[in-house]
Amino acid sequence: MKIALFYATHRPYCTGGVLHRSLERLGHRVEAFDSIDLEWARTPSQDDFDLYLEVHSSRHYHQLPLPQGPRAYWAIDTHINYSNELAVAKNHDFVFVPHVAGVKKMREDLPKKAADIHLLPLAADEATIYERGLERTLDVAFVGQNSEQRRLFRRFATRNFKNAFIGKAYLNEMGKIYSTTKIGLNYSIANELNMRVFEVLGSGAFLLSNPIPETRTMDAVQEGKHYREYHTLKEMRDLAYYYLRHAEEREALAKAGQKLVLEKHTIRERAKQILAVVKQGPQR
Repeated sequence: MKIALFYATHRPYCTGGVLHRSLERLGHRVEAFDSIDLEWARTPSQDDFDLYLEVHSSRHYHQLPLPQGPRAYWAIDTHINYSNELAVAKNHDFVFVPHVAGVKKMREDLPKKAADIHLLPLAADEATIYERGLERTLDVAFVGQNSEQRRLFRRFATRNFKNAFIGKAYLNEMGKIYSTTKIGLNYSIANELNMRVFEVLGSGAFLLSNPIPETRTMDAVQEGKHYREYHTLKEMRDLAYYYLRHAEEREALAKAGQKLVLEKHTIRERAKQILAVVKQGPQR
């Protein structure tokens, strides 16, 4: 299949960039178009491609001038920029949303498209997230932006964990960080099942996360089986200290989580799921 893929091409390690490489590894021909700086003159003609696929981020507020279908859209930021994601979704034949609440709301707001709005969780990059054979020398790690919502979390983690990495890193660096840590910390801004959950688990590290309610209704990771949740920062610290002392319990959960992610929750698997839906055609 020849695919026109729209994403922030200047960020090769964003979700769109990872999807690009996964599609190519599956044998598809992919041409990338920058979804921020796209001009009308650079828009591909309808006859050139079998599928027009767009992956959004929170900064992409405009609607791309795409040819008539088949058009698919992975609306990855419904939890923080729903109105913008909804505006773009209206112009696509197939819409994929990573969060249960986002799927429900978008189906209500776009009833005529409801049958073609699908739950598609985020996932890990199978090519970079796990580096085998590395010693787990770090106690804890958190890779993420220092946003306003996470500022208190990061300050607390920095004060309480000395043998740690707390900061930002590119995706190609993140795999090594998580592959050398015992415990990966997660703080979901909207208590959503975010990409970090899959990245930590895919690396083989043990995951501690704030509550992720939607996992109770999804065929995905399960609290107590693949990871543990904390409800306060003090509880996060206490659980981390406990699992650092109890390596056997920690490693059993980490191995179960890694097995699940590498089998079912990689970007490669998400690419297959998108193409399978598109192949079936619109259901409305």
